[in-house]
Amino acid sequence: MLQRSVARRLFAGVPFALALLLASCQKDASDPISPQPATTATSAHTSLAKGPATQRPLSDFFNTQNTTFFWYDTENPQYALISDYAGLIAKSYGLNLGTTFDGKITETPLADGTADVVVDIRGENVLTYTQLLNAPFSVVFGATGFQVKNNGATPALGTVRLKWEFINPAPGAPIPANVGYVGSTRIDLNAQAFGELRAASGLGPDGTPGRTWTNQVGLLTTPAHTNKPLDDGYAVEFVKITTTSGH
Repeated sequence: MLQRSVARRLFAGVPFALALLLASCQKDASDPISPQPATTATSAHTSLAKGPATQRPLSDFFNTQNTTFFWYDTENPQYALISDYAGLIAKSYGLNLGTTFDGKITETPLADGTADVVVDIRGENVLTYTQLLNAPFSVVFGATGFQVKNNGATPALGTVRLKWEFINPAPGAPIPANVGYVGSTRIDLNAQAFGELRAASGLGPDGTPGRTWTNQVGLLTTPAHTNKPLDDGYAVEFVKITTTSGH
């Protein structure tokens, strides 16, 4: 049974190396809803600020990440979308996909000695694929890093916007290693890509032009990550695939 918690979006809570192994073992009338823009993250903690906000280098985020997440819809748990939002998959397989990132990290010291941190990352040409959430876990859009590296599969490259807000133990403390950090207060992710659908999608033969996209807004403001009506704290969450006439 699916566990509706922030950790459910991690590859079963396993380290990134094992997550890659799982991703590498994949076998080879969507509703065309346009993705919603990521909601701007606002903090309930900045009113407790002790000092002015400062900017941290983006390398503080990329240098510490060791886990990638998949994203899905608890109300329709059919697909899992993987966006290489920290470049970990491409790096692991030595893929040069022309991926670029920009953005900023804003840190605000709080009166209790902790710090409110907002990581705002935008990526272009990001490896993106979608697979069935349950067995046989077939890829339905794009290709995994393993398939691109070892099978010559065509990667689907898309865009991603991640806004992640969390409370760090102190100003300047290392950025947590994954966005499932227990101190997270808000996660906004919007990702989409155009590319090739796979036969397992049921939407056409391999190579059919298609699109995948997701929007996720997690309001993780209580210790239990509860925010009714969705008890996992995600007020918006969906994953879609559809055919296109080309792009």
